Amino acid sequence: MIKQNPYRIDTSENSIRGPLVSLNILYKEMPETQGCEKCEEINGSEKTWCCRSQNPSMWYVEFLNVWEKAQNWNKEKKINLILRAIRNYLSNKLSKGCIFFDDGCTAYESRPFSCRMYGVVPKENWDKRWDNLKERQGDKFEAKQQCSLVSAKSGTAPTAKDEDEWFKHTVKCEKRIGITPDLIKSYDLPGGTYRTFHDHLLIELYSPEFLNKLTVVRMQNPSDADIDGFISVLREQLNQSM
Repeated sequence: MIKQNPYRIDTSENSIRGPLVSLNILYKEMPETQGCEKCEEINGSEKTWCCRSQNPSMWYVEFLNVWEKAQNWNKEKKINLILRAIRNYLSNKLSKGCIFFDDGCTAYESRPFSCRMYGVVPKENWDKRWDNLKERQGDKFEAKQQCSLVSAKSGTAPTAKDEDEWFKHTVKCEKRIGITPDLIKSYDLPGGTYRTFHDHLLIELYSPEFLNKLTVVRMQNPSDADIDGFISVLREQLNQSM
């Protein structure tokens, strides 16, 4: 049986292995970074603020690369991941944090392009994204600049040309798994395949009907207490069904 996903592409082993290998070859060629080891010393209780307040987006092929490993986690760890995804989806806050952060990055070896570039994105590219984000978020804008502690271990920072070429490589991997040009062009827009971790995970696991129910709850602008109660019920259901 061919394994398919919500994008109606073949995600069986034979179909995705080549693109995933190509993606990981790129990751190995990208510069290693340093500086995170100084975070607690410099930031104290605000350590790891980047992972706790930011919610990375990635192509579907990058999500599959992470999800392939996460599917082998134990039951409790997977349930906690799913519930963090649902909590993020229900929250109307802009600063939600990454669902794969749990007292440390649980997907570090397979982390997506945006995480690997964070801290070393060339200024001209970063400024464009910063301005676009400001425009989208308006009065609610609360993003932070790149962490100044992070740098390339080699001492040579990536150029804008480097980042653009690496990003094009990830797009080619996205095309190779069968994602259509229209979905790729919908970059950062509803319906496209460049999404946050929690969106990818929920779309992968749940039916449109269940996601519609979650959307109804989110539209009611639930409080943290409301979300806690909802999550508690879901945890019990997941414990019984998984």
